[in-house]
Order: sequence, then structure tokens, then C-alpha cells
Amino acid sequence: YDYWTEWDVPTKTMHTFRCLNHWVEEKVGKSEGYNSLVAIPSEVTAYARMNLWQLVNIAGRDHVYYCDTDSLIVDRFGLANLKRFISPSELGLLKIEDRARKLIIYGLKDYQFGNKVVIKGIPKNAKQLTENVYEVYQSLGIKSGLHRQELNRVIWRRLEKRLSRKYRKGIVTANGEVKPLELTL
Repeated sequence: YDYWTEWDVPTKTMHTFRCLNHWVEEKVGKSEGYNSLVAIPSEVTAYARMNLWQLVNIAGRDHVYYCDTDSLIVDRFGLANLKRFISPSELGLLKIEDRARKLIIYGLKDYQFGNKVVIKGIPKNAKQLTENVYEVYQSLGIKSGLHRQELNRVIWRRLEKRLSRKYRKGIVTANGEVKPLELTL
């Protein structure tokens, strides 16, 4: 493996190359593929968000504790309000995944629902060292292997991930309600 840059004097441009397994590749920038259309996934995502927002309003905002890309955590009143949108098998409808008496929400994708712990970026097999510190192992990717010139083995790195658990996407009130941030121009 090799990686280098060259200055092209006539065009006054820098070119970056890499050679891997006797193939030379030039980095030519990042751009959207010729046959992609960003509008389609954007529309699908926007539609899903608006659909979720409608479900939040049907459940009653005071009865929704948490929502994510494709899920809601609601109290019994919110569940009753959503009853007509729930089916264990019908595609496009909600499904009750679980019930719990205990819910602790630390932030986005960071909560405890009954005995289930969800923490984005922390694998289920991570070792908890302290309340907010986890020991995880991460394999080095192809770029690290290329730069180290070690492509014939998998290298694992031990990391300690520290959770700040500070919510920065809104203002948390004394009763736990989150108010949106207000930007002034």
C-alpha cells in the first residue's frame, strides 16, 4: 500500500493517489452519483417524520415520553388514543414491542426501558466501568490498516467511552418537559 499527493504544475492542482494491491486510484472528490436522486429518500424521510408527528398529536403530547425515528414510548392514555393505529402484524401500523413500569431517559437514543438499556454507540457486550464510562473494543478500519500497512490482520483497539448525558437539543424544564431552542437572527 502507498498513499501520496502530487502537484500538477501546468494545471496548478493537487492530486491525491493511493495504491492498493497494485491498483492506483486517484481521489477525485466527493459528489453525488450520476444515477442518484436525493429527492426520493428526502421525501420518504420527511413523510415518515410528519406521520410520526401526527401520531404524537393523536396520542397527546402530554402522553408521549419519547419518540425516535420509528417508535413512540407512551403512557396508558397515549396507548388508548393510538389503539386504532395498532396491529401486531399489519404493515404500516404500530406494533406494541414491550411494556415497562420503569423508564429513565438520559437523552437521544440513551434510555432504560424496564430492563432494556439502549445507548447509541455502546455495544450490548460493552463492560460498564462506572455509571457513565464503558469499555468497548473497536476494530480499525481499512484506512487505518492502509496507513499502518497492516492489511493482513484485524486490529482491535480498546476504548473507554464516556457519556456526558447533557441534553443540548432543547431546554429541559424542572418537570422534565423539553422546550425547543430559540434562535435569534
